[in-house]
Amino acid sequence: EDLFPQICAAAVDAGGFDLAWIGLVDPVSLDVRSVAANGRALDYIDGLRVSAHPDSPYAAGPTGLAIRERRPVWMTDIPNDSRTTPWRERVRENGWVAAVSNPLPLEGEAVGARTIYSKTDQGFDEDTRGLLVEMAADLSFALDVLARDARREQAEQRLRQSEARYRTLFAESGVPMLLIE
Repeated sequence: EDLFPQICAAAVDAGGFDLAWIGLVDPVSLDVRSVAANGRALDYIDGLRVSAHPDSPYAAGPTGLAIRERRPVWMTDIPNDSRTTPWRERVRENGWVAAVSNPLPLEGEAVGARTIYSKTDQGFDEDTRGLLVEMAADLSFALDVLARDARREQAEQRLRQSEARYRTLFAESGVPMLLIE
């Protein structure tokens, strides 16, 4: 909850990009839902339809492709790219020329993507591309660590509950018991 808004803010504030958003894939419908955004034109995200389903017309843009293909997708002429037809008018209204989307893998599975828009394709030079790919890899690593920590915490909680049940069983039982290892 804290990490995603910070990632979007860093892309806009430090990177100088126009808009950054993170979307997560619904595992059933494969629709991509925005969970964090920062930058100018946040209303672009409102009502935005994006999908990771290969048959959906809303899956051909950078976000859907990045998730499905599990690779960064760079588009340097988004107002004229045929893959961005569903969003073309909204893209032109905001003056965006280029977009990049990096998949967010969680333990090897693409669970979402971070998408960034720029008013110039010069914003995605080779050094910037490398930095954005590295940031996505760092974010993926952080997600894996958070998931592992959450699983460990759940396992520890189940162990505490199990130990409490057995303590109660032995302490409150009126039946003599002998535990042999």
